[in-house]
Amino acid sequence: MKDSSEDAVITIMLLDKQKDILYDANGLYDPTGDAFQRRFWGYYSSINDRMYDPNYITQSTMYFWESNFYNMEYGE
Repeated sequence: MKDSSEDAVITIMLLDKQKDILYDANGLYDPTGDAFQRRFWGYYSSINDRMYDPNYITQSTMYFWESNFYNMEYGE
């Protein structure tokens, strides 16, 4: 690389990757809501509808990486 015409080099290295599963329980367990005042089937249908909503479970991936920038201009 010393004899190349490039004046800079950047390196990127993946250090780690972590998957995360998130549950959106917004309003899922509201003891003041009507679902808790009714019998089991009212409660079940209320909770079941929320749990099978496509937005209830989301998965994300976090990437941890390192980068370095090197100046390749050498002094004489």
